[in-house]
This record gives sequence, structure tokens and C-alpha cells, in this order.
Amino acid sequence: REMTYGEDAFLSVAKALSGDSSLPEPQRALLDGLVRHYKQFRLTAMLTPFVTSFTERGDLLSQWRAYSADGAGYSIGFAGFGSLTTHVEDAPVSLWLARCEYEPDWLENSAREVFLRLSQTYAEAIYRYGEDKESIDEIMTSFVIVCLRHAATLVPRVKHEAFAEEAEFRFIVVPMPGREAEVVEYRCGPRGLIPYIPLEMVPNGELLDIGHIYVGPTQASVPGVSAALGFLGGLGYPENEGL
Repeated sequence: REMTYGEDAFLSVAKALSGDSSLPEPQRALLDGLVRHYKQFRLTAMLTPFVTSFTERGDLLSQWRAYSADGAGYSIGFAGFGSLTTHVEDAPVSLWLARCEYEPDWLENSAREVFLRLSQTYAEAIYRYGEDKESIDEIMTSFVIVCLRHAATLVPRVKHEAFAEEAEFRFIVVPMPGREAEVVEYRCGPRGLIPYIPLEMVPNGELLDIGHIYVGPTQASVPGVSAALGFLGGLGYPENEGL
């Protein structure tokens, strides 16, 4: 639902502009075409995004309550993910790390800027081709595709302002079409099988760069810290790693 929340907001901006009589008719026609095709070709209709959420605020009481067995877990802070900058030819997935935006007008303003800029550019191409219907159809198709690409980079970043204190980053992984079977695995959950994509975030044999670890507020402090240190030591981390 969080992903479609952004998609719905993106679509509403396109609808509003397609009915804006102050815009030239070719621009409104382009936007109307986008509105008609958007639901069929939006990100969540064409692909299956996999999302892991991180936060800048690793010791927030509301998040302990909501996401950590009522405060009995651990919060692990990472200093970075080096492999995100590595380009791999013919990779089976695309991935990116994005900071969530909580301002109610952020997506509207961003989408409006994209729509007006692109529709003006493509409308100028329509003027040049005049009555050449085949060329105009190609221009409109190209416009819709480019707008959808912009939507795919904007929509996943949107989250309702009520959750602003979470200061969320989303790590988004999208399998390439037809290659889902190469990367998607499944684990058992309380309500059935859960699909996920395992990623190797550091070269084989290296350790993730941990910045800090918080022990949950409902744990007994000394045993909780001792267990975390023992676990990390078994993985090869030095003593007192971030605790």
C-alpha cells in the first residue's frame, strides 16, 4: 500500500494537468494519454519491487514498539553499503537507496515539474510533425514511457507525513523482467511463504561496516549486550563493535 500511495498521488497530478485549460492542447493530449495508460504500466503493475527499510534514528521508542517484538530486539546501524556503487553488466536486478520524502507537496511539485517540462518538449515535436499521425503516436508513446521512468524514481520515495519521525531510507530492489526465478527465494512466515531477494552487500569474506548497535529497551541490559557481543565475535567482528 505504501508504494501505491505514491503512485496514486503521481496519477492525480497528471489528471489535474490534463484538464488544465491554460495548457496548449498538445500538452493536455500528451498528459491525457499518460493518464489512460498509467494504471496498466505503472511500476507495481509491470514489476515487483522488493523493499528493505532503514532509518536514520536507530533508537526511537515508537519504532522499538512497532518493529522489534515490543522492544526486545536489536537495532543495527550500518556505516555504508559499498557495493551500491558497483555497476554489473547484465545484472538480474536494479537497486538503489533512496531517502523517503514526507512533505505533502513534495511529490506533487516534483511530478508537476516533470510533466510540464516533458509535455512542452514533446508538444514541440508534435508541432513539427503536423498531421503525420504515425509520428505523433510514436511521440506520445515515448512521452508516456519517459514519464513512467520518472515515476519509478519518484514514487518509491513518498511516505505519509504521519510517519516523518521514522526518517526512513528505502533500499529498493527490482528484478529484471523474466529473471525473477534467478534471484527470488522464499522463507516461511506466520501467514505463508514470503518472497525475498538475498544480496551480497560486501565481497565474499569481508564484513559489513557496522556503525553501532542498540540493545532493545525491554531487554535486560547486561545479558542483551553480552549476547550481541558473542554473536558478533562469532562472525569475526572485533570486541565491543558499536555497542
